[in-house]
Amino acid sequence: MNRILVAISLFLLLPAIELKAQDADTAEVEIELYVGDLLEIGQCKGSSFKHIEMHHKTRTACNERNPGYDTSSGEGFYRWYFTEGDFDSQKLPCSYAGKRFPIVSMETFLDKETKEPREVIFIKLAQSTYAWVEFYPAIEAEEIKIVR
Repeated sequence: MNRILVAISLFLLLPAIELKAQDADTAEVEIELYVGDLLEIGQCKGSSFKHIEMHHKTRTACNERNPGYDTSSGEGFYRWYFTEGDFDSQKLPCSYAGKRFPIVSMETFLDKETKEPREVIFIKLAQSTYAWVEFYPAIEAEEIKIVR
């Protein structure tokens, strides 16, 4: 089982994310996220979200009735969605604030410049439209909330 730990020391083991943080009384809190859980889009500071991108497939539509990835774990989503076709991509507009969307996949990528791991969550916004969420920066900026 894979998960992300959010705290001072963080790492990724998919498809679950475990959040560890200190509350005001210094008690540790743990939350696990799984593919299928909901994320709520949080605060928007400006005209769009800084750490969330929206991608809409405009050519070579994806077959969402019979997707080419493991929908229970999210494994293979990136290859299935991003390797073929054309996209309209933009920062997620503020009009999405307060809405909830299902997690379809979680992956770790190496940053090309820093060589540090980047944890990304993919959420489904609409037919052929998914959001790429830079997980830790989005949490810190309060751009996403975990729905429980």
